[in-house]
Amino acid sequence: MELIVALGVIVFKVALVIAILLLLPLPLTWLERKIAGHMQQRMGPMRVGWHGLLQPVADGIKLLTKEDHIPAEADRFLFKLAPILALAPPFVVFAAIPFGESVSVLGNEITLYISNLNVALLFVFAVIGLEVYGVIFGGWAANSKYAVLGSLRTCAQMISYEIPMGFAVIGVVMLAQSMSLLDIVRAQTDVWNVVYQPIGFFVFFVAGLAEAQRIPFDLAEAEGDLGAGFHTEYSGIRFALFMVSEYVVMVLVSVLTVILFFGGWNGVLIPLPPLLWFLLKVAFFVYLFMWFRFTFPRYRYDQLMAIGWKVLLPPVFGEHNHQRCCIFLMHAVPEALGTDMQDDSQEPQRGGHVARTGQSWKMDRLGLLRRSGEWFGFDLRLHVFQTRHHAISGQGEVAALFALSRASFPQA
Repeated sequence: MELIVALGVIVFKVALVIAILLLLPLPLTWLERKIAGHMQQRMGPMRVGWHGLLQPVADGIKLLTKEDHIPAEADRFLFKLAPILALAPPFVVFAAIPFGESVSVLGNEITLYISNLNVALLFVFAVIGLEVYGVIFGGWAANSKYAVLGSLRTCAQMISYEIPMGFAVIGVVMLAQSMSLLDIVRAQTDVWNVVYQPIGFFVFFVAGLAEAQRIPFDLAEAEGDLGAGFHTEYSGIRFALFMVSEYVVMVLVSVLTVILFFGGWNGVLIPLPPLLWFLLKVAFFVYLFMWFRFTFPRYRYDQLMAIGWKVLLPPVFGEHNHQRCCIFLMHAVPEALGTDMQDDSQEPQRGGHVARTGQSWKMDRLGLLRRSGEWFGFDLRLHVFQTRHHAISGQGEVAALFALSRASFPQA
């Protein structure tokens, strides 16, 4: 019976998330058009419903009843498959996104997430990278020069900006010592990661704008030179699927920004419910997406690529090196002075690693240095230092730390 109830709860969560994501474009399109109108000193939608509230419904009816046109020379199978490939990955990613800890319903604790993966961050990046296939197939299958150019632009753009986006979150993983999004949020109980990682946040958010293909990075569908880009030949419900995908990715980037850098559902000063804190933060970043669309001009393609490779990558590397040195000094110097920074009143978490909780800062020092070194390609020769942390004396650990530093930075 308990298994049936658990399966029922999971099915309900999945259905609820899918329903919300499918309906999100309705209020978001209305909100975006209203923001655009007020920024341009006009009213925006006003005719259908009070202040145009029913305008998204009218647009949806139009798209559902519009002719589904397929070009005569198109690859029909890939043409039909592309919108599904573009829409499915953002939906799947939300299976690993937590919206809070848990709530009590009729005396039962219900978690505010579908699954708690210990490698959730890796899962998110792996799955969301598949979205590019929908765009590539859509442009290629249409057999149109504008669509093909748009899809090729998208391919280069998304691959280029996934690299700085991935590097931007390495510092967050180093601080939380976990790829679980729940653990990352719990590690920000006292101080949000944006305080430690301001450059990482900036790089992640800018790369997220490019991944979502929003202005000023919407080169894939630049109407000035490509008509409508990769979806030029799409109409009706297939075009609507591409638009739903764009809005879901925009919300996803906002959610990840809040979880990784702004404390998730952890609030400050004002005592609000955790879920409300989370939604307010996400709404703020969604508003930033819309604000930027009507503020910044579109970059040229060479500028787009230069920003990804020459502007975003170097500062995030510098921040990582600074953080690695700070972590090393923060643990090596107190040991050398005979002091201990750990609060041993709590037991280590799973996997033998420990994390920062409350006022305590607990770290598996050798494990942290080992992982940071492996991420940046240093040969730490750790077979010498495989002894468990609790079995190493204070003097032995200091020797191990400085031996690690010599292995990481060999003399010329």
